Amino acid sequence: RKLLRFDRLTENGLDTVGDRDFALDFAYAAARALLHASRVATDIIDFSSAEFGFARLEGSIACGSSMMPQKRNPDVFELIRGKAGRAVGNLTGLLVTVKGLPGGYNRDLQEDRQPLLETGPLLQAVFSVLRLGLEHVRFDPERTLRAVESDYTQATDLAEALALKGVPFRTAYQLVGKLVRTCQEQGLPLARATPQLARQIDPRFDDEVMRAVDPRASVARKRNAGGTGPAQVQEQIEALEQKAGRAAEAARAAPRLHDLFAQLREADL
Repeated sequence: RKLLRFDRLTENGLDTVGDRDFALDFAYAAARALLHASRVATDIIDFSSAEFGFARLEGSIACGSSMMPQKRNPDVFELIRGKAGRAVGNLTGLLVTVKGLPGGYNRDLQEDRQPLLETGPLLQAVFSVLRLGLEHVRFDPERTLRAVESDYTQATDLAEALALKGVPFRTAYQLVGKLVRTCQEQGLPLARATPQLARQIDPRFDDEVMRAVDPRASVARKRNAGGTGPAQVQEQIEALEQKAGRAAEAARAAPRLHDLFAQLREADL
């Protein structure tokens, strides 16, 4: 046990040979991580499309089109999204293998090798490529701001601003709904609604309340724990970096197989 660096002995011999929970746990953790990577990749694919135009891929990671010379295809991120499916498939295959087995060891359990041996390198490869790809994505802050300014996403902030003035939220909800409908009828985004226009609906839409329609002010107001304001996001990034550092230290402390084999060869058994 000490040579293999195990914390303890297993509690039941039958469970020792017939249990594959460790394999399922790893396959699930890897599939879950790759699902998140797939979702990030999908965001980049969408945001870099002509319909959104929020991001641009540098030429070093964008792939050209065999037909259209102007295209920058997000092949790197599409491949990341596709690889995530293989991890889900490996987990599903392992679950199906185990589900019908009786207790104890069965030869079917040797089928755990393929999903385990494939999923580990797959996980490393996807995250190394994702990290490389993200370094070559450039966002367009002016276009993203215009997109927010051209819609009505600040409606909730406006209702909350009224509520902070003592207006019951139910009433604030209805008043902002009327203002949004008025803006839509006049072809105005909410960010361009003037206090004069808003006060035609209700005089409680004062200048201070109407500052909530500014997207920048809307984001800056998200100062609660876990919020999406700039300071809170920076805190979250720093916390994640600390967690990642601790995880990296734990990984470096884990014994490598070649070291274990060397110690076993030298041990007086």
